[in-house]
Amino acid sequence: MIGLFTKTKEEHSSFMSSIEGFFMVGIASAYFLFPAFFQADDPDAWLRVYLLLATLVGLAFLLLLFSRVGVQGARARRSQPEGRLRRHAAADCTAAGDLFRAQRLPVRDGRTGAS
Repeated sequence: MIGLFTKTKEEHSSFMSSIEGFFMVGIASAYFLFPAFFQADDPDAWLRVYLLLATLVGLAFLLLLFSRVGVQGARARRSQPEGRLRRHAAADCTAAGDLFRAQRLPVRDGRTGAS
């Protein structure tokens, strides 16, 4: 899905870095969020934080559900060759196939010549 929003490898890397950074903010905020729901007289009060988290997930789902995403442009870009990755894809597949075929060959002991 990130490829729908980025056009170059640099933009892709930058966007991924931003997503990972925002994820770390979420991880760090958990150390403050869970204790904020703690109450001394109700030992299960902290469990209500999951209602908040479920609401946030639901809002994110609705935002994604009603967002217009230009898939057609991404499909057109995908059909165009992109440098080394597209040029050597067939050669890479052949090399991977050779590797798997080599794994089926018997191993020979170099000292005795026996299999």
